[in-house]
Amino acid sequence: MIFKQYILKDDDRLLSYVQDFNMDDVVLKDYFFFTEDSFINTKNLYTEKQIARILNITDKEYVTLINKFFTNGDGKPVEDSYLQTQKKIDEINQKIKKSKDYEDASKKINEIQAEIQKIDKDLALFSEIERKLDDANTEFKSYSQLNKFNLSKIHQDLVGINTQIEGLEEDLLNKKVIDIKKAKKKYILDQGKVGLAMGILVGMGIFGVIFWLIQAPFFITLFVWGLGILGALFLIAFSRYEVEVEEKDNIYSNYEYKDLNDLLDSLRGQRDAILKMLNMRNTNDFFLMKAKFSSIKKSLDYLNLERKRLTELVNYDELKQKRKTLADQMFNHEQVLQDSSVLLKSEDYLKYYRELDELKQRQSTNNNELINKVSKDDIPDRLRDIRKELLDKLPAYTDILKTTYQKNYDKISKKVSDLIGRYKITPFTISKDLIEWESLSLPQKMLVQYALASEIYQKNYVFLVEELKRFGTEGILLVQAITNDSAGDADSELIVIDYVNVF
Repeated sequence: MIFKQYILKDDDRLLSYVQDFNMDDVVLKDYFFFTEDSFINTKNLYTEKQIARILNITDKEYVTLINKFFTNGDGKPVEDSYLQTQKKIDEINQKIKKSKDYEDASKKINEIQAEIQKIDKDLALFSEIERKLDDANTEFKSYSQLNKFNLSKIHQDLVGINTQIEGLEEDLLNKKVIDIKKAKKKYILDQGKVGLAMGILVGMGIFGVIFWLIQAPFFITLFVWGLGILGALFLIAFSRYEVEVEEKDNIYSNYEYKDLNDLLDSLRGQRDAILKMLNMRNTNDFFLMKAKFSSIKKSLDYLNLERKRLTELVNYDELKQKRKTLADQMFNHEQVLQDSSVLLKSEDYLKYYRELDELKQRQSTNNNELINKVSKDDIPDRLRDIRKELLDKLPAYTDILKTTYQKNYDKISKKVSDLIGRYKITPFTISKDLIEWESLSLPQKMLVQYALASEIYQKNYVFLVEELKRFGTEGILLVQAITNDSAGDADSELIVIDYVNVF
């Protein structure tokens, strides 16, 4: 790798320039200018002062104007090919513009689609609530006849009537049970008389045994035993007596069955009249209907409240109009995407930008006559116009760097690791989004960009670094190592621009 070094000077009129720069040293091949900013997060990588320094090394027209500013000399006459070169430049710029328009249209379509999806989601909420409201209103109307009744009062009356009927039926059943028990007489034995009978039976038995032991005639013994048995049986037979059946406490005990049945018929009639008025078969149907009616009404009230809240948050008509506008915009962008052949790849962009640079340089060479017509006083304005042209290209160039880095992240990361070991740089790691960029030192940042440049251009390119003294000892050693590395590309150059303030 070839090492060159120049000196920069600042100037209020020219912004910044390379001192005593020779036209033969103008860089006409690919180049990469080191920047401290992250190409992942920054669109405009270089300041206008840095752009001035870049152009002073890579653009012949710029160099010619700088030299003329200081020497006021005339240029050599050239062929009249300026218009042809300009036409080619315009054609390339048109291709780049169409590709950028295609990319922008594709990006816009994705953004519009995301916004339309969000709007459709909000509109779907309106539609869903309206649909549920229609269903709820339809079902609510099927119970419209119930609106004229006080269902809570009817519910309370039916519960009261049913309670009375159930209580009355239970009491009527109790009355029947008591009456049946009264129809059957109940007798029990007098335990005293039974005990006396048993005593007589035992006593006469003992007397009979005594007579038998004293060898009295046997008929006397039998007589005594028989008399005891007959006496005991006589007492037991006359010990039974009738017992009164106790009646449970019943408010209807003194009522006749007819009165109770009439009362039941009256209560049932009241219940049937209420159910008939409601067109219900039984109380269970009423309770079920009332519960369902209450549920539908609550659901209807809730849906009306939700619709009101949604209307307060989002204007439905404005939302529909916005969606229509977005759809029209998306249609216009889709027309741009009809011809996909205009879309350029990253390498196509690089090719066309290099070709543009070459054409610009050729145009500068072939335009010495025009340059000679520029007065010294007009040169700063012309230089400013040239710088602006390059500044306008920076965002596109930065996108290419970002895309190339992320697309080839694995290869670049491995190359950085290899370079760290080869050039003895303080070890560090890089992520795909370079979130650690600000924590890297200048030599480390230079190593990352050197690996990226090598991936983009492969060989025969120039790597520009300004103010090497800012990089410290490690940075200077790194530049020396890259320059002396036998594995480096002999066709490449590493140009260092030292900085000198001149007021």
